[in-house]
Amino acid sequence: MRILFLFFTVCVTLFAIDSEKVVTINRHRFDLVQESYREYGDKGVELKIYRHRADREKLPLLSFSLMYSSGSCASKSIQEGAYEINGSKIILYSRWERSGRAYDAPVGDRIQVYRVDDNGSITYESGKLYIERYAKRYDPQSGMQYLFNAPKNKQEKEALRGYIKRVEHIFEGKFVQGKAANALHDEVEEALMRKHRELWH
Repeated sequence: MRILFLFFTVCVTLFAIDSEKVVTINRHRFDLVQESYREYGDKGVELKIYRHRADREKLPLLSFSLMYSSGSCASKSIQEGAYEINGSKIILYSRWERSGRAYDAPVGDRIQVYRVDDNGSITYESGKLYIERYAKRYDPQSGMQYLFNAPKNKQEKEALRGYIKRVEHIFEGKFVQGKAANALHDEVEEALMRKHRELWH
């Protein structure tokens, strides 16, 4: 599956072009702008959401990475995203992967839900995630190791709680584990596959 994911990510990178479309969410119109960039070895595609016909010099109401890759073939960090609009909600799906020696790059999944309220404001509603910030044995001092080996004492439990708290703060969501993490992974994968099917049709 990882090879398939990397193949699709490369294709998205190759065919990504700047684009713009107007959408209506909860009776408010927004401009969805996709901007590609390439600088200092990093390349990607960013989604930016503005009020319809707003000044683009100002910060967008919401921005989101649809694709990001950094590093060489021997050490690459990749993020891919997809978005869907469902009623008054904007749902953002993210997946992080690494290849080669990118031991300090994250791996995992995240879903965030934003809502467009009656005034046209976009507000964060909820988020869930499972993220391994490093390769399994890259940082043995991190509480991340207790995601794989259950903590046995108070100190180890506190280390795991500290790791989860940091990840929730950095990646903005509620950390899930076990069956919930597996379900999250499947949900993100399905959203990314829907995105790829749309790109190829």
